[in-house]
Amino acid sequence: IYKNELLNSPFIKVNSDYSDLLFKAIDIYDSLRIYKNDYKSSFQLAEIKYRVQGDLEGAEKIYENIYEKFSSYEYKKKALGSIININLSRGNIENAIDKINSVYDKKQDNQIKQILDIKKIQIYFYNMNRDSLIYYSQKVLKNLPQDNQYYNDILDISSLFHLYSDEELKDYVEAKFKIIQNKRTQAIEILNTIKKNNPLYDLAQFESIYLETNQQNYHEALEQIQNMDRNDTYYDEQLMILEGEIYDYGLNLKSEAVNIYLNFLEIFPKSIFYDLIRMRLRELAL
Repeated sequence: IYKNELLNSPFIKVNSDYSDLLFKAIDIYDSLRIYKNDYKSSFQLAEIKYRVQGDLEGAEKIYENIYEKFSSYEYKKKALGSIININLSRGNIENAIDKINSVYDKKQDNQIKQILDIKKIQIYFYNMNRDSLIYYSQKVLKNLPQDNQYYNDILDISSLFHLYSDEELKDYVEAKFKIIQNKRTQAIEILNTIKKNNPLYDLAQFESIYLETNQQNYHEALEQIQNMDRNDTYYDEQLMILEGEIYDYGLNLKSEAVNIYLNFLEIFPKSIFYDLIRMRLRELAL
């Protein structure tokens, strides 16, 4: 669930070293949008404004223009999904629902309706509308191919509401809603308030560590890993890999990473990640 595409943060943190390249890309896409009326460049510009710069209003105008005025069916679908996400990034669930209903009320083909139903599942997760979430999950999964990018994500979301009570879920859901609003620090704080007697405790701890890593708070993440009871968690494999990757890619302490990777191979010889870790060790040995 921590890598669920429907619930992931849409925002990207760009290293300041690449600021000049980013501004050049913006200038190029903006010129193509204005002078060539190019919908692909328009979409890329909107993506930068939304996901990198956090300019929700500027991005929304471009997405709306793509959806209303361009003929590309694929980009109309992408723009529609992003418009709904922007409302969620503002924390405005009601506006997101209104947008879905306004589009749904018009005559739409089944693909557009399916996108809207998937966005409903996302929204019903955030406002914890259990019955509607389960209903639309079942509806969508009946018609969605199993190789669709959202199929397993919807299954994971639905399973949470089948397995856990509203009381057990509420803090976790609140944290996930903070993530789509680009409030990761608040999300981490909420995840860390989830008590050990909550069956979502291990998941919350792992996601807190994962978010700290994404924020490049590597020492905080490592401290949390060391404080966890590693022998009694479903996420032991992932935690060890994450710890190794922090030393490997984040802190550039390769010898520490190698020790963790070797320890992983010894402890988890049947892991699905075994070969990947072995390949990384070979690269580090070169």
